[in-house]
Amino acid sequence: MDMNEIFGSGGVVASRFPGYENRKEQCELATAVWETIEAEGGEVLVAEAPPGVGKTVALLVPALLHCIPKDERILVLTGSIPLQEQLVSKDIPSIETILGRQVTYGLLKGRGNYACLRRCRELGGDGFLSFGDEGEASRTVLSWIDSTKTGDLSELSFDQHNQVLSAIASSGRGCIGSACPERDRCFVLAQLRRAQEWQVVVANYHLFFSYILEAGKPFPIPFNVLLCDEAHRMADSARSVATVSYSPEDLVRILRGKPGPLNQFLRGNGIDTDALQADADEARNEARAFGDRTELLCPDGECLPKSDADWSARGKLLAERLESLCGRLRTCDEDYRNGTFEGTADNANAASVSAWFEEIREIRDSLLWCLSLERYPEWTFWREGRGCACAPIRCDKLVSEAIGRSEPESVVCVSATLFHGNQPSFWCRETGIEPSKLLRVGSPFDLPNQMELLIVDSGYEVRDKGYDAATSRIIEHLCDENGGRTLILLSSFRLLGAVAARMTTKRREYDVLVQGTLPRKELLEKFRENKTSVLIGSVSFREGIDVPGDSLTQVIIDRIPFPHPSDPVVRARNDLESGRSFMAFTLPMATLLLRQAVGRLIRSASDRGRVVIMDSRLLDRPDWGILASLPQVRCRRLRVHISPKNVAASGSL
Repeated sequence: MDMNEIFGSGGVVASRFPGYENRKEQCELATAVWETIEAEGGEVLVAEAPPGVGKTVALLVPALLHCIPKDERILVLTGSIPLQEQLVSKDIPSIETILGRQVTYGLLKGRGNYACLRRCRELGGDGFLSFGDEGEASRTVLSWIDSTKTGDLSELSFDQHNQVLSAIASSGRGCIGSACPERDRCFVLAQLRRAQEWQVVVANYHLFFSYILEAGKPFPIPFNVLLCDEAHRMADSARSVATVSYSPEDLVRILRGKPGPLNQFLRGNGIDTDALQADADEARNEARAFGDRTELLCPDGECLPKSDADWSARGKLLAERLESLCGRLRTCDEDYRNGTFEGTADNANAASVSAWFEEIREIRDSLLWCLSLERYPEWTFWREGRGCACAPIRCDKLVSEAIGRSEPESVVCVSATLFHGNQPSFWCRETGIEPSKLLRVGSPFDLPNQMELLIVDSGYEVRDKGYDAATSRIIEHLCDENGGRTLILLSSFRLLGAVAARMTTKRREYDVLVQGTLPRKELLEKFRENKTSVLIGSVSFREGIDVPGDSLTQVIIDRIPFPHPSDPVVRARNDLESGRSFMAFTLPMATLLLRQAVGRLIRSASDRGRVVIMDSRLLDRPDWGILASLPQVRCRRLRVHISPKNVAASGSL
């Protein structure tokens, strides 16, 4: 099929959407997707398409034109729930208009977004989970759980950090699967059953990798075509799923006393509750000793030493105490799973005991994995608070094996930032994906006339005394000069605090919004609505920000976003790559991250503005090639002079 018939100036899209602007880049991408899916033999397309191309439509239209006649299914993976929701609420309905027919589709969230019925019921237990609110949260949940059809936690009005949400969220930890007495009404399973009827399943990478890597199962919805949007997130998502952690907070939660009725049930089934409590007390004591020793090993967030006999011995002793607890509950767990309590009043109590057993066992297994420093040199291990965590250093095998295990007939991976230089070799190396076809389309915008790039040379290095104060003053000056309308992306929370403090100390003609003062979604809504506001955020805001128009005419970035050398994964990667690390990993990663941040500015053909990068190394180190990777627009160097009274800038390039 000729995609020009769909996307061309006289095509279907133009006829059904008045004001549609023909974009040859969109047609080029759609053509490549069509050819990939139509080809035989498991083709893989890797494509880079900048903002404004219309990636989603270019992906889904040819995929649906191929799949609908064959009754095949499409799985669309993205990096975040907000983009998932945009696909379901906006993009796919538009595609239905283009195709002139209805499509069955839906959003498949991770299990943590749904309530666990068993956990909700347990809120009503005598003394079980007190939130210090005289039971108000528990009553709200118990009332809601009987009326909700989806079990989606977003239906509740609790703040996202409310303890009750984590207490009732569905989780693999403690899940007893087919043995659960609430299985027939399980919200997670209900959503999976609905998804079996969809032609387009929208999910995120974390969910995809969770099923395949964590649970060791195939993705529960069979599919033929895999469309990976925001594909630059794939490796990090796989690592997040593979990461194993031991949390003392989790351990405290599972070792707390159980309600009276449950203890009565345990005693009635031959379990010595006094001995059980003694084991729990011993485990708590060992946990405290292990936590004390962990704190002495190294600073929080740093890599654990490879050999510390005392720390390892204490950890293994704690694991033995947890195994002793499991031993006392194992018979009851086995009886429950064998149906001994089915149809009796004790069935719910037995289910709680079985779930308790699973949680203790899984915490023990996680602890033992985190103690295995010598056995897994391809992993990195670090201290996390009074606990510990570990993760694979590289994720190429995890990503490629997960996709291979799913056996899609064709795969399309697309993002605005996949290429480093003229090839996606860095991304391919990180994901283990071997493309059979490459495509890089240009921007549909007239970037040289829509934006400029300012490189600020303040004369300060990041380690210099006064760096934060000088940077804050320069940012203040730039924002005042621009009349607000600025997104500020800062590399550290220390600097974010300094800039926020300076920007909020006096009344301005524009509002100043600061990350952390409001939920992210609410901050972005205020930023879009207020045409002159300034948003101060960390590097996490370099993605998922789409603010076209006059609300955003300036993006300020404080530094080239090199991965932090103290990050345990980065440090382990540097050790792994030895002398090649900077060119093979650090520099390509920083380049792609900077391109993502710069891409926040121009989101439509009418946008105008400037990107300010406060790092002169962009010009002083041409051998790095970072500047050459950014949009080729007018570039100026600003040498900034700071006096007690004002900030002055001079110079140009």
